Amino acid sequence: MKKRNTMVLFFIIILLLLSPQYNCYSISNQINNKQFTITNEPLDDSMDQYQLLWNAGIGVGYPDILAQSFKPSKNILTSVQLLIYKTENSQNNISVSIREMLDGADLTKKTISIDDISFDRSWVTFDFPNISLAFDKTYYIILKPLGGGMNLVWNGYDNNNFDSYANGEAWLFTGNQWSTEGFIIKDWSFKTYGHHISQPPMIPEKPVGPVDGYSWITYNYTSNSTDPDGDDICYGWDWNGDEIVDEWTEFFQSGESIKVTHYWKRSGTYQIRVKAADEYGVSSAFSDVFVVNISNDPPSIPMAPKGPFLGFSFEEFFYQSNSSDPDGDDICYGWDWNGDEIVDEWTEFFQSGESALISHTWESTGLYNVKVKAQDEKGALSTFSEPLQVIIVSRDNTPPEKPSIPIGPKFGRPDISYSFGAVANDPNDDRIWYLWDWDDGTNTSWIGPFNSGQPCNVSHNWNQKGSFQVKVKARDEMGEESVWSDPAQMTLPKSKSKNFSFIDMVYYFLFAFLNSNTNIVF
Repeated sequence: MKKRNTMVLFFIIILLLLSPQYNCYSISNQINNKQFTITNEPLDDSMDQYQLLWNAGIGVGYPDILAQSFKPSKNILTSVQLLIYKTENSQNNISVSIREMLDGADLTKKTISIDDISFDRSWVTFDFPNISLAFDKTYYIILKPLGGGMNLVWNGYDNNNFDSYANGEAWLFTGNQWSTEGFIIKDWSFKTYGHHISQPPMIPEKPVGPVDGYSWITYNYTSNSTDPDGDDICYGWDWNGDEIVDEWTEFFQSGESIKVTHYWKRSGTYQIRVKAADEYGVSSAFSDVFVVNISNDPPSIPMAPKGPFLGFSFEEFFYQSNSSDPDGDDICYGWDWNGDEIVDEWTEFFQSGESALISHTWESTGLYNVKVKAQDEKGALSTFSEPLQVIIVSRDNTPPEKPSIPIGPKFGRPDISYSFGAVANDPNDDRIWYLWDWDDGTNTSWIGPFNSGQPCNVSHNWNQKGSFQVKVKARDEMGEESVWSDPAQMTLPKSKSKNFSFIDMVYYFLFAFLNSNTNIVF
């Protein structure tokens, strides 16, 4: 009769919990229109295994027991949380324990008073003394009433749509046996908390690979290690014997042999070694040293290319450079024609120190930084040379128009800075650089770039008396230059009164308006 009453109550609770729309819980969701916040979480631990969904629940009373299996990914368990609530007739305390087998001994156990459990569904925390668990081994959370009567309800999910927790399942102990059948719940709602205490991987085996080699040639080296915790392992390689990791690999399975590649840029004797680190950052010591002898030094950096620096597209131009090899090896040259630090063309081999001549044609106009590097017959490479700037223009390119006559004061005093402005247009709408000549033996060098039609404003002071012819010219991005502007005369010194004509004032303020950097001087 007692068992029949229990089963009747069991089905009543399920019918009460089921609703047309499933509810599911996540940390940021609401339950039954109430915002739910997890409390009493372990401060130094993090959540490991969990199943947060629920759409039903089962009431449990002595002597029945509920259980949930799980597989930890952390090796220290500190607490669990269960989504439970008590019924109106609840009188007896409950215990939660962890077991390796359903009928096995408790690894740890926590008993709490029924008074500490709410009538409202909530996450209840069970803190344990820390216990060690094995990775990916199945364990069981055991929920056990400690007295007669219907004590509480544990919520869970029926998994009709999908398996809400693939690493375990719900269990019910009734009629003196454990079963996963005959009741609607397939996974209880639970969370486990803990942390990981990691043991370092074993010291890797001494590297294996070629003992002798040439610089700039890639060689393969192998090693392996195992991790006591079964963690994945990455390997840190010291390629120059200073006991500092120069390169870390990706992660590999514990015990898996790994292969890496490396090349040296200079000849010498190198002591290489390797250490292992697990996915928690705990590392081993370095392996025994493996000695590698590298010979053959690379050629010297080639001289900057020599050849035309201005030309037309679709025309052939010739450039030369040379390098020498410390070992007397023959040398080939890699030419970078567009300044992207990538070799676009390799020559044949030349004797060390012999100049190499090569031709090239550009199809597009523009400014090109031409560089060259050298490689010997054993594969050793130099770095790139200094660049040669080459300007390629189209035959139909038109230089900028003659700039306007400079606008600025006509009179002034020595050692005072005065501002001048001018503007030029480019028929091809190229960007423009300006060169100002102050008629005192100085100029500005090329200033820019400016958009076509954008004024250029500059300042200058003269340190001597006299009359000076200020003029300006323009150059486009293809390197073609305009003629000089008509000059504007500047006379120094003069009286305090400054005689600007009305037209001068209009032009001067126009330039000040078009370019905020203009300094107006009266």
